[in-house]
Amino acid sequence: MSRKTCLTDCSQNYCPFVQDPKNPRRYVCLKCGLERSLDRRDRDYREDEGDRSSAAILALLSVIVLLILL
Repeated sequence: MSRKTCLTDCSQNYCPFVQDPKNPRRYVCLKCGLERSLDRRDRDYREDEGDRSSAAILALLSVIVLLILL
């Protein structure tokens, strides 16, 4: 499981990162397990997807309510 914040006393700026041998664009802190990726898609895709799906559901519910009221 990937973590987005450092839970130990090492700072994100000073974590001893090591490169993943299977994915050279992914780095993991040896001390706290914090994961970083150079790929924007890996880093932000899941967060953006959740926001979009929530907005789509809200918009769909709004349309349904408007159709019922008319």
